[in-house]
Amino acid sequence: MQKKITDIIKLVKNQNGISSIIVVILMVLSIGGYLIYRNQNNNLTQSTNNQIASERSVSADEVASWELYTNVKNGYSIKYPPELRVEHTATEDLVIFVLKTAKGNKGGVEIKDPQVVVAILKGDIEERYNALKAEREGTDISKVSRVEVDGHKAFRVDEVKLNRVGTLIENGDSLIAMDAVGPLTENPEFVNIYHKMISTFRFTNR
Repeated sequence: MQKKITDIIKLVKNQNGISSIIVVILMVLSIGGYLIYRNQNNNLTQSTNNQIASERSVSADEVASWELYTNVKNGYSIKYPPELRVEHTATEDLVIFVLKTAKGNKGGVEIKDPQVVVAILKGDIEERYNALKAEREGTDISKVSRVEVDGHKAFRVDEVKLNRVGTLIENGDSLIAMDAVGPLTENPEFVNIYHKMISTFRFTNR
């Protein structure tokens, strides 16, 4: 009987020894796997950051050569590409950036060429945001989102299917509306131009 008890104790000790070895092996494998994952994740993050930095650099280089339009009366400036020309009213409360190759509307109501329109409006930006949000709620053709433009409260409306992309910017007791209008679905590259132009918008009356 004593021998059986001794044999059982030895067996338990042996099993404990094997279990300890297995635990150590699993710990080594876990640590090794974590280190490999962390290294791969760091490489992926660095690669992503480099890609983003590269894209920003390309975009900055591109707009660096653009023309600069400054609206002294209303206190803002915008850069625009060389393929656009600027038209505005005498009061400069309405400014239009249109392609130099544009042939015009020829008396028609429909806008034949894509263009960026900047207009000075009156009103409260929160009221306009809430009204537009409620009006467009539940539709899949419009997206209304809050943004910030040069440190000022703003909101953007994406309605490319309706040939309109717009941004409304708060400026004291007035609002600045900057919209891309016209046949945008046929000219998706013009939407990209619009977004780049918005990124260059600056207030000059600070």
